[in-house]
Amino acid sequence: MANASASEYYMLTLINEERARIGVVPLRLEQRLNDAAEDHSKWMLAADIFSHTGQGGSSPRDRMIDAGFDFSGATRSGENVGLQSERGSPGIQDDVEDIHQSLMNSSGHRANLLNPNYDYIGLGIEQGDYKGYDVVMITQTFASTSGSALLDTGGGTPVPPVTPEPDPEPQGPILRRGDSADNRLDGTAGADTIHGGGGDDTLTGQGGNDEMRGNYGNDLMNGQGGADVLRGGLGDDTVSGSGGNDMIWGEPGDDDLSGGNGHDTMIGSSGADILRGGDGNDSLNGGNHGDTMYGEEGADTLSAGNGNDLLIDARGDNELRGGSGRDTVNAGSGDDRIFGDGGADTLHGGAGNDTIRGGGAADTINGGQGDDLLIGNWGKDRFVFVPGGGNDTIRDFEDGRDIIDLTAYGFGSATEIANRADMVDGDVVLSLTGGDSLTVENTLLSEMLDDLSF
Repeated sequence: MANASASEYYMLTLINEERARIGVVPLRLEQRLNDAAEDHSKWMLAADIFSHTGQGGSSPRDRMIDAGFDFSGATRSGENVGLQSERGSPGIQDDVEDIHQSLMNSSGHRANLLNPNYDYIGLGIEQGDYKGYDVVMITQTFASTSGSALLDTGGGTPVPPVTPEPDPEPQGPILRRGDSADNRLDGTAGADTIHGGGGDDTLTGQGGNDEMRGNYGNDLMNGQGGADVLRGGLGDDTVSGSGGNDMIWGEPGDDDLSGGNGHDTMIGSSGADILRGGDGNDSLNGGNHGDTMYGEEGADTLSAGNGNDLLIDARGDNELRGGSGRDTVNAGSGDDRIFGDGGADTLHGGAGNDTIRGGGAADTINGGQGDDLLIGNWGKDRFVFVPGGGNDTIRDFEDGRDIIDLTAYGFGSATEIANRADMVDGDVVLSLTGGDSLTVENTLLSEMLDDLSF
């Protein structure tokens, strides 16, 4: 099971840019879906067949299942296939871009690419002979599941999409373009296009709906007013949207991204990025390394990437999702929804009535204050409770695997805890100190007592 290629990562970036434009959460690269996609592309080349029906008459979903993808609970699946004759230029970046655009121009394929109900994607990009022509063959597999996912971490190293080349000239007039020096490029009150060059540039949009690219170097970018599209480029960039509903990409490098006012969408890349949502209902999405994300004001959605990420959102009713690494999630005063996903995560609900779901590994779950619903999912989870935590519920406690940690209450024995327990409709209800309670659904007190830490 190999990690995705640089070309496949590049296509993922193109797809998630399209999804970000309409406010849809990015797709995450899943290794077993990637295996299914790569195998189908290879088979189509070897068999000289271009079809959704694969080896042995298999359907797309058959191939995903055969690759080991965990279809559990409410699931969906889909597939796109595409091909193009190789253009002959070095590399296949142009071919990938052309096929992506062709798929986006097709209503049925576009529906898969932008479907908000899909969470995961696999990408199989292969080169070979098809009916006597040298072609690039692409398979895209899409799925959603309540089961476990094996996310592609890129092997823990940054994977830039392609060898850097100068940006092509965009359509429309360019207000300013930098050169190899350290440039200061200022926009106007209108809709400006500003591209930095090879130095450490300062780009300022002023007002209007601006399109800005830092390109190379460690750039400082500020969109100011308007709904801006800001791309840091290669280097360790500092990018701020300020006012308006902005779209901000970090791209390769250790970037500092700030949304400011407005409902912003931010996407990290292959560096260790810092993302700050600011005011508004923001969408923050991590990349391949250990990112730090602050939702700040508003009802935000924070989604970790492939590293060991830190997600913090102190205010608002937020959704915080871990990624494939060992993530730390700290929510605040709102009624938050927290998901661990892959990795052994530490999940803290803070104040508010939160719903916290672990993922596929051994998670540590602390609801904090408020009346919280805690679901460990897979793995040997530790549920931690402290005085003042409110009236909490564990939905899927597993005897002999999960641990209930009551250390902070200072109980002296399991018997003391048992004397505080009642059985109510098949659930164990513990009356803790200070008015707190813990309900453990569908379990027996005798089973639970062996899994206490006190």
